[in-house]
Amino acid sequence: MAHPSPIINNCIRLRLLFSSLETGMFAMAFDQKKVQTLWAIAVTAMGVLLCVKTPYALRHTSDTSFLSFARYFIAALLILGGVKRLYSLYLSKHEKSSHEE
Repeated sequence: MAHPSPIINNCIRLRLLFSSLETGMFAMAFDQKKVQTLWAIAVTAMGVLLCVKTPYALRHTSDTSFLSFARYFIAALLILGGVKRLYSLYLSKHEKSSHEE
């Protein structure tokens, strides 16, 4: 009997992982509010770092107008998304109805 290829084994393992995520067995090991808080902080920090790093990344290019706009726009979206998530987790009055269901 032929053994399945490593690619098929990896696909099977990924499918089992995703099915455990869908059923909530994996998520029960972590507190969702803590995970979402860490994720929101990470997204906000990436936005801030992108703002700080943009001038250094674009100093050697000739046409920087579109690239700088795009990088600052993405950074603003990251910062706003992270702050919005933190606000909805801790300062929103509808926290129990939207996050604990």
